[in-house]
Amino acid sequence: MKDLNSTELKSYSWDLSQDLMCIAGFDGYFKYLNPSWEKLLGYNEEELLSKPFLDFIHPDDHHKNDEEVSNLSKGINTINFKNRYICKNGSIKYIEWIAAPLAAENIIYCIGRDITERILEEKKKEGLLHNLGERVKELNCLYGMTRIVERPGITLEGIIEETVSLIPSSWQYPGITCAKIRLKNKEYKTDNFLETKWTQSASILHNKKIIGEVGIWYLEEKPESDEGPFLKRRKRPIRSYCRTIRKCCRTNIS
Repeated sequence: MKDLNSTELKSYSWDLSQDLMCIAGFDGYFKYLNPSWEKLLGYNEEELLSKPFLDFIHPDDHHKNDEEVSNLSKGINTINFKNRYICKNGSIKYIEWIAAPLAAENIIYCIGRDITERILEEKKKEGLLHNLGERVKELNCLYGMTRIVERPGITLEGIIEETVSLIPSSWQYPGITCAKIRLKNKEYKTDNFLETKWTQSASILHNKKIIGEVGIWYLEEKPESDEGPFLKRRKRPIRSYCRTIRKCCRTNIS
């Protein structure tokens, strides 16, 4: 069997590695790339070499990428730096890097690993924990409403006044949430109430007739979601609050 010299071994390692391996210049262009780049991102070598590497990096990561290159230019090695690359088909890959500069040649030796599955799994877990936390807030509010209703001697008006103050605590952004409950011809509002364009509401029904409404408002703009800044599932707690109020009203509304 033929003995392989160190140059041949390096060549095999370069060609067969599943990791992204490259030599990049401080001028912002790739100089050499191993085959894994095309396999992962979908661009051929000519496309990757002909454009600045920032063209392939997610725009939101440009600033931190520039900072990392600046550190490398000062002789500081890169360890576990993460950024996002845009594939030819438009999908996103999360890459974790180690890199070392060779200042005399104005180049950087880089090895990147695709950590997309790991990141997406982490985001999924974070999403589940967030949703669980939101659900706990909803249940705490419903439990609080139950305790209010069960308080001896409390009036319907007292129940509604305390309930409207309790509702914002169950929302995604409680610090900028206000609420209003309209029941027949009377309105009950939180102290910070201000009607804005960011609102979500549900009707209170009695004998299939609308007798009131529970409304939620955000006092500041938040990122777009299913219904403006609100998630569709946020309708669920509003409807639950409406049902609870309806039960309280059964003996008070003819």
